Amino acid sequence: MTAIAASCSTNHPHDFKTEFHPCSKCSTLYQSFEDFGQQNPEHIMAPDSEPWHLFASEGNYIFAMIAVEAGLSSTQVDTLLTLVHCIGKGMASITLVNDAGLHTASDRAVSQLTPFLKFKITVPYKGEDVIFQVHMCPLWDWALNLLQNPSLTLHSSGKFE
Repeated sequence: MTAIAASCSTNHPHDFKTEFHPCSKCSTLYQSFEDFGQQNPEHIMAPDSEPWHLFASEGNYIFAMIAVEAGLSSTQVDTLLTLVHCIGKGMASITLVNDAGLHTASDRAVSQLTPFLKFKITVPYKGEDVIFQVHMCPLWDWALNLLQNPSLTLHSSGKFE
């Protein structure tokens, strides 16, 4: 053990040493592990009752918090804000009220698309059976589904000869 290390350990056997900026006129603070980071209750700031005061409105603050927490891209933020403004002007409406409703609506929409069939295929490989999950869409069903899509048949007369 060096002389410096020995003097440090005997003079101040604390775990943490905090040195403040000279202009603060605060003396060096030595604290044990148990006391470090613990502040007196009178020095702890109360939570801000209006955290949105830096924003133009509470709604802007809430929207910003949701967008940041969700990790939305700038395109997604712009699209969502456009939707919100359209709803506010009565040009669009949303009937969804919660996450469960969103999943129900999505499941209903998916069921109207050409369904994929899911099955397992067992293949012998090196003396063992290997099982593969396969997802398949019948080609005929897919083609008929495409023919019913108005955006793909826009210029068609509807007659196929």
